[in-house]
Amino acid sequence: MARPRLSASDESSARNRLVRVARDLYLSSGLEGVSLRKLAERAQLSHTYVYRYFASKAELMVALRIECSRRFVDYVVATDEPSATPAERITLMASAIAQFAVENEAEYRLLFTLDQPSPQTFPELLAIRQQLAEHVASVVALLLNDLRAEGDSMVIAQMMWAGVHGIASLHLAGQLVHGCEMDDLLAPMLKRFTQTGRAI
Repeated sequence: MARPRLSASDESSARNRLVRVARDLYLSSGLEGVSLRKLAERAQLSHTYVYRYFASKAELMVALRIECSRRFVDYVVATDEPSATPAERITLMASAIAQFAVENEAEYRLLFTLDQPSPQTFPELLAIRQQLAEHVASVVALLLNDLRAEGDSMVIAQMMWAGVHGIASLHLAGQLVHGCEMDDLLAPMLKRFTQTGRAI
């Protein structure tokens, strides 16, 4: 007997549920533990049902990265305080990026440190990343105005991101071995940035 046709809303809900199950599978078993077969087993569904939503593991991994990117962006933006000064807002969001990396290491690695195609290949994934970049850049523009400093707010925001990401990645890799912890490096970098409008 043919499976009843789902509404567009039900189809979306079913796909989103599978992505959440895939995230749980990744967190418990690592990248090598994620496959369409194992997803079907974890979700207690047939293999053919899973293939209805994902034609390949590569397609599933894109959906998983989209899900984790949304979580990352929501986490960082939620720390922003629009009533605070631009310097305070930048510090809050930059610190949140590092905190997300520590609290959600597996997801952070999935997004930024594992070998993967460029987000530019996938419009939905790129749009989510762009949302955060533009949000931070808009606050950087306010900071530059407060400091009466010149500069491209998007370029400066990305330079700051590179600095935070570098420190967080070294921390996660256990490579901060020269007498400094993550906070020892992050705090003065952000202080210098918010006082000068320069990322380096």
